[in-house]
Order: sequence, then C-alpha cells, then structure tokens
Amino acid sequence: MMHVAFVLSVRGIPQLYYGEEIAMEGKDDPDNRRDFPGSAFHASGRTENRQRMFEWTRQWIRLRREHSAIRRGRLVDLHYDDNVYVFARQDSTETVIIAINRQDKEQEVTLPFKTLAPLLGKIRVTRGPNITLPPNSAIALKAS
Repeated sequence: MMHVAFVLSVRGIPQLYYGEEIAMEGKDDPDNRRDFPGSAFHASGRTENRQRMFEWTRQWIRLRREHSAIRRGRLVDLHYDDNVYVFARQDSTETVIIAINRQDKEQEVTLPFKTLAPLLGKIRVTRGPNITLPPNSAIALKAS
C-alpha cells in the first residue's frame, strides 16, 4: 500500500504493474505474476484484502487527479530517515504533503506549515505543525 501511495504521488509518470491494484503476489521470474483472476474485475469476486487494496489504489489515483500539485508540482523533501519520508508537492495553487512511515510504531514529525488538513489516510495533528504518523502508513495532507 505504501508503494502504491509513493508511486502515485512522487514526481514522474506513475506506472503500476498489473495486479498491484488488488495486491496480487508473485515470486521470482517466471512466477513473478500469474494471470489476472477474471473474478477480480468485479468487487463481488475480490477477497477482503484485494478489495481493500483496490479501494486504496482508487483513492490515491483520485487524489492525484484532483490535485494539480501532485501531477505537476515541484517536489520538496521535508523529512527523511531510514523509515519515514515526508515530502511536499507544490505548484502555484496548492501544497500537498505526502508522509510515509514504514515503521511498526508511530512517528512524530514537525512540518514547516501552520495549517494542515487531512486529505487521505488517518492522521493526528498534534501541537501546531507536528503530526503523528500511524505505523505502516501513507497519508496525504493539504498545507497552508
């Protein structure tokens, strides 16, 4: 899920490998990806996990479509370490913050913005520009 969020929000043209939208698994080549299950074309044919991933992917695609900063804006690194990456996508109309936490625990990050509004994902804004990122998560915020 974090990979899909990253690919759909970082600079460049996103490319998703078929089956990512339903969390298809694979192994080493030639078993890297099996045939797409025909039943998965409809929600009624997807497992709970596949449906959750499908909805997640749809939300990030919608976010990209609705926010020009994600499609065309410059990328500004705000915070990074071995487990957390926070960056802004910024154009003349808006600033969108993407925060990815791959740790198994919460992480607090201070951002250089006065106002932050959640766009996607569960986020807790603490004191002022501080946010607490849930474990193993990717979130999007609008900054002002």
